Amino acid sequence: MQRVALARCIVRNPTVFLFDEPLSNLDERLRVETRSYLKRLQRELGITTLYVTHDQEEAMTIADRIVIVDRGKIQQVGIPEEIYLKPANTFVAKFIGTPPINIIPCAIKKTEDAIYLIHDNIRLRLPDFLSQSLKDYDQDEILLGVRPNAIIISKQAPPEDNWVESRIYLSEFVGRSRYILLESGGTLLRAISDPEADLRLGEDVHFTIDFRKDVHLFQKNTERRLS
Repeated sequence: MQRVALARCIVRNPTVFLFDEPLSNLDERLRVETRSYLKRLQRELGITTLYVTHDQEEAMTIADRIVIVDRGKIQQVGIPEEIYLKPANTFVAKFIGTPPINIIPCAIKKTEDAIYLIHDNIRLRLPDFLSQSLKDYDQDEILLGVRPNAIIISKQAPPEDNWVESRIYLSEFVGRSRYILLESGGTLLRAISDPEADLRLGEDVHFTIDFRKDVHLFQKNTERRLS
């Protein structure tokens, strides 16, 4: 019935389509299949389409441009790649991406030759390209946003700095990858590992962050993107 209703809407050949969560009642397989058809039809018909959804995956796969709204206010407008790679604030960063981004409140410690971010037993030295963003930052705290794919896990204790002791709190096999929940002090962090990685519940491991990947800095008071 839902697909028939969509077809009746499309054959009218209007100037603008307005779809309000049109796939919400379909099962997962049918929803993925139908959204592909909708995207192809939109390209073929060339009709402007406004598509409302709470499903971030739908938004990322269908949209040419995304408008993210929270409590009636526009948070960011951009193409899917921009929304994901350069979220304007923590709300956008947490809304887009699976598993969700880690947001860690950190104290800032500046020394003569480096800047460190500290939270509980987590102590991370920022690389130079991120340190420049905090050079003139006058606050004592910041929010560190780390997507799960930027976290590297090791079962051995590496000799280098920037590795943090933790343990496996949860491990979920999802096919092409394994979702890991790390516990470090009182902090839980989401990570993604190789599906064949032998990571068992309760096992002690170490982790570090690849700052060249999806890592973002947000202001503590405004939650706006700093870098």
